[in-house]
Amino acid sequence: MPMRQEDLETFVAVAESGTIAAAAEHLFITQSTASERIRSLEADIGHKLVERRRGVRKVALTPAGERLVPIASAILSLYDEAARVDMRPRRQRLIVAAADSLNGHLLIPFYRSFIADHPDILLELRTSMSPVINREVEERVADVGLAFSLERYPDLAARELFRDRWVILCHRDSAFARSGRAADLAGEHEINTHYSPDYQTWHRHYFARFAHPKITVGTASQLGAFMDAPESWCIAPQSIARPLTERHPELVMRHPTEEPPARVARILVHTSLGDDKGRLVSMFESELRAYIATLDL
Repeated sequence: MPMRQEDLETFVAVAESGTIAAAAEHLFITQSTASERIRSLEADIGHKLVERRRGVRKVALTPAGERLVPIASAILSLYDEAARVDMRPRRQRLIVAAADSLNGHLLIPFYRSFIADHPDILLELRTSMSPVINREVEERVADVGLAFSLERYPDLAARELFRDRWVILCHRDSAFARSGRAADLAGEHEINTHYSPDYQTWHRHYFARFAHPKITVGTASQLGAFMDAPESWCIAPQSIARPLTERHPELVMRHPTEEPPARVARILVHTSLGDDKGRLVSMFESELRAYIATLDL
């Protein structure tokens, strides 16, 4: 029969205090309970541990008791260490750095599903510009990058996720929505955004007649805030424009007759990942691709 922790605690308390009464007071138990625990331990050990003498409060340890004191103290120390150990499984951390249009729009449903399916994974999302995302993955600040531009780094691996088509977002009752002709667009009502250099080159060529836009916003997530006026319009990736049309039925998408260069979303990872992190990143990518396959892009 194994020795009980409370019996060992009582025995050590008796050995240190010298009396059953003092040990009982220290452990907040009755003297009869303390005596019963000592008898239980003696039965488990098979040896008498304490000499009780009638009329003498102080007890004396037998030779067996003397030998047991350091062993019992060591066992109790192990119990204390075990109690301090956090036995909960350690959550794996996955840091994902992504472009604003992905973190703020397209991937929100995926992220919700991912954390629900994997409560053992601590997902940390960071939103940055694409060049910064490249550097963060190269420097191992982020485990996964989701970006629209690719920088040259020696330890960076990039794989295409999807190609996002461009659309012109406008009001349903606007002249352009009915005709589809660029001549019906007014430059002074454009909500402009700085995308890639290739896009800027295309924009200057295709809309050379425009002097200036209504406003230039810093991120694609700000487009919807300025589409309230009936004459407002903007050029946006379809992945951003579609949620806006779902939230604002007065807005519609039209494809330009000459589209800008493809907007390619890539997943970026470091070329040297440990086994555990590599499996985690691989699982994340696989589930992300499965989600993207369900989208109308």
